[in-house]
Amino acid sequence: MVRALPQFLAGALCAAVLAGCAMAPPPMAPPVANPHPAIAAAQAHIGRAIYILKYRTGHDFAGHKAAALRFLQGANRQLHEAMIDAGPP
Repeated sequence: MVRALPQFLAGALCAAVLAGCAMAPPPMAPPVANPHPAIAAAQAHIGRAIYILKYRTGHDFAGHKAAALRFLQGANRQLHEAMIDAGPP
């Protein structure tokens, strides 16, 4: 009886480990290199500027903040379309 408890615990531990491995998410695919890194970098900078204007500035700057956001969002759309139109290098 005393020997059965460690064997049971060892079996339960193995079952738990195997169940955990079976339930683990699949590995992520390796990142794909961006064919247009300059456009992607510009989009990242614009995205950061939009974030700062939206969430880090409390003042509206007499409407200039809203205008800047519109221009930045438009520039981001243009870069997105440019990347689509450019296709693979």
